[in-house]
Amino acid sequence: MHLKGLDIMKYVALLTALVLILPINEAAATVTFRVEASPQLAPDTLGTGAPFTIDIYMDNNDTMAVLGYSWPLRFFSPDQSITTVIHRNVHGEFVQTIDWPTDTLDDSSILLLNGFGDYWNVFNSWWGIDWDGVLPDTINHTTAGMDGWPNDVGELLYVQFAFTISEPGTFCIDSCSVPNSDPAGMYDWLFPPDSSNHPFNGPFCWTFAECVDDVDCDSVVDAEDNCPNVYNPDQTDSDEDTLGDACDNCPQIANFDQQNTDGDDHGDVCDNCISVPNDNQNDGDGDGAGDACDLTFTVNSLDDSGPGTLRWALDPAFADSIIFAVSGTIQPETPLPTLQGLVSILGSTAPGGAHSVVLDGSLLIIGNGLETDNAAGCIEGLTIANFPRNGVAVTGDSITGMTITNNLIYDNDLLGIDLGDDGVTTNDPDDSDTGPNDLLNYPVIDSLHMNPDSTFSIYGHAAKDATIEFFVAHPGGDSTKPPDPTGHGEAYSYVGSAICGSDSSFVFQTGNDSAHFSILTSTATDSAGNTSEFGQDFILIPGPLVITAYWTGDAVNMIITDPEGYFIGKDSLPELDQTLYPATYTENPTNDRVTIPRPKSGKYSIKVYSEKVMKDAWSGDDSKAGTYSLGIRLDGSFETVISNNAVPPPSGSPPDETDYDVEEGYHYLNGDADGSQNLNLLDATFLINYLYKNGPEPDPLDRADSNCDEAINLLDVTYLINYLYKNGPEPCEIPE
Repeated sequence: MHLKGLDIMKYVALLTALVLILPINEAAATVTFRVEASPQLAPDTLGTGAPFTIDIYMDNNDTMAVLGYSWPLRFFSPDQSITTVIHRNVHGEFVQTIDWPTDTLDDSSILLLNGFGDYWNVFNSWWGIDWDGVLPDTINHTTAGMDGWPNDVGELLYVQFAFTISEPGTFCIDSCSVPNSDPAGMYDWLFPPDSSNHPFNGPFCWTFAECVDDVDCDSVVDAEDNCPNVYNPDQTDSDEDTLGDACDNCPQIANFDQQNTDGDDHGDVCDNCISVPNDNQNDGDGDGAGDACDLTFTVNSLDDSGPGTLRWALDPAFADSIIFAVSGTIQPETPLPTLQGLVSILGSTAPGGAHSVVLDGSLLIIGNGLETDNAAGCIEGLTIANFPRNGVAVTGDSITGMTITNNLIYDNDLLGIDLGDDGVTTNDPDDSDTGPNDLLNYPVIDSLHMNPDSTFSIYGHAAKDATIEFFVAHPGGDSTKPPDPTGHGEAYSYVGSAICGSDSSFVFQTGNDSAHFSILTSTATDSAGNTSEFGQDFILIPGPLVITAYWTGDAVNMIITDPEGYFIGKDSLPELDQTLYPATYTENPTNDRVTIPRPKSGKYSIKVYSEKVMKDAWSGDDSKAGTYSLGIRLDGSFETVISNNAVPPPSGSPPDETDYDVEEGYHYLNGDADGSQNLNLLDATFLINYLYKNGPEPDPLDRADSNCDEAINLLDVTYLINYLYKNGPEPCEIPE
């Protein structure tokens, strides 16, 4: 396409207006040009018949932006050896219009690159002076922009012409004059007038050659060229296999046959994945097997990203197994990639063993620890903590077989394990629902028994043949590790596992290392590898609970009522009433005792009656003989005295009633104000600090009542010091 004669005059008014638009002040003083042609067979030499581009690099180094220019260019053959040039279609259309009237030229062979066209939002027009492929070809680019081309961007490839030339000879580009302008040269400026017209520094010329018996034009005839189709004038052959390095698919290892099974850029003898194409030869774990075919990836870096990291192994996942050569903490700065395919992440392979690789999400504001929506496999032996959503999320509705085993998962904002990423999935009858991991039902705990050796036997049911894993959701006595508020997990430590029988039942016995009042949770993994969410938490309540009423003088009776309203005991009459089982009531010469082998969590009510009062009431005598004290033991522990030297109630009056809470931290040593389970001067100091210096309150407060007078005051401090240093009676000492 070309414009001549009257067509050119249509633009005179526009160009004149443009001259007025552009700034009158000094324009950029240091605009430079560099012109290249590619691809070259040799320096400044291109081949005939091959597509090539003329690449114009520009740089604005001034302290101001360029707001517009008029840029006439001429393509020519100085010796007329080349007569025509083909304008190659690289836009996909023969001619297209950018942002100016349709009679302007925007040939499909011209590209504006690196955002150069975006600078010219007022005027951006190519127009052909003589642009028909018959040399010389002449064209003008005229532009204007409100903000223009900023300075100090650096040299970039901004303009590219796509051509093909079929004749040997010389081809050049240079700036030129716009014909028919009045006055002459009015539009010959590369940048605004009065700016010294920045030199284009042309002409830039290249030779187009037909190389006889030398296809690649490297001055080595084909018969002697070790790479006849690739330009390599130095003929380097590092491995001496008769093929030059420039065309050898293994230039450092001799391979005469050039066998290349997978068709990538690397021959079999130097390809780290012979059967899988992998031009980049990435080997993230450095084990010699390329990532594309490495079935086992070794994580050898705790960094968030880069070769050898967990992120590298997951994005995209290419290994069947991910193992660890390092232990320590990995802190992702962005959410980890979603698991893909069939992959097993095996944390127990780390040098420190299971749980020694910690995924810590404390740097994130969004994201799960590990997430899969189209993968199965195994997540094993990791510690996953502090993520702003779930520890592990299995979200793909059709995904089954994702095993999540022997992991510590805690302090995540949502659930430890979430099937469906929608909160706790409650169990359904017969476990017939479907979804991620088949929405497998979590284990149900039917009963919990404490054994004579202080271990616990846990009875429950889950899927047939499933593996049940138990975890500590809250270690007893450690307030820094609370259970999940949903009542389902999470998992601060691993306890052990059991197998469901064919009847779907299981039994598991804990060790002695599980502290009293610890909260446990569990997961189920069925025979297909589906792992459930964490089940409902349950508490390891110690037992037996032994409540003893000691008396002096006449005997007293007790009625004990548990948190659910079941009871055992006697009032003033000798008959035993009992709805609480298993439990026993024992009468001894100086005390009555109730033993409850498996206590429940919660408040126990203790009512005390006097046998003497009732007997004397029959004779009209309300005199009261003697006193009583109440002592509590849990699992053979020290005895907590909750009432001391109390007088039984008179006849016709309600019984004395005292409560005792079976809960974490409530059982105490009398006088142990600081809760250390030792009596020493620190307890006296703690109590003084509480009473007179706004110090912390003893928890429970009754533990500081050294003299058992049901008041906390300076007398308790005096009583404790008297016991510690002056052979006084022990706190709440029960009279013989």
